[in-house]
Amino acid sequence: MQLLDRILALGSLAGLIVFCYILMKFVAEPDLWVVICIVLAIASYFILRELRQGGSHFARKKEERNLGDGGA
Repeated sequence: MQLLDRILALGSLAGLIVFCYILMKFVAEPDLWVVICIVLAIASYFILRELRQGGSHFARKKEERNLGDGGA
């Protein structure tokens, strides 16, 4: 994973966090806050996991075949 990929991933996560903060600030619904916190936790987990592994789940080896693509 290149440095630009890491910067864009962290920038998009930061943008999502800022957007959710603004949403939580203007919409005073505790139920929405719970859902937003769960979504942010899941998104953060997956983005940080991808950054730690150093790759993308889209970038796979040529000999590796996805069973769901029907050999296309």
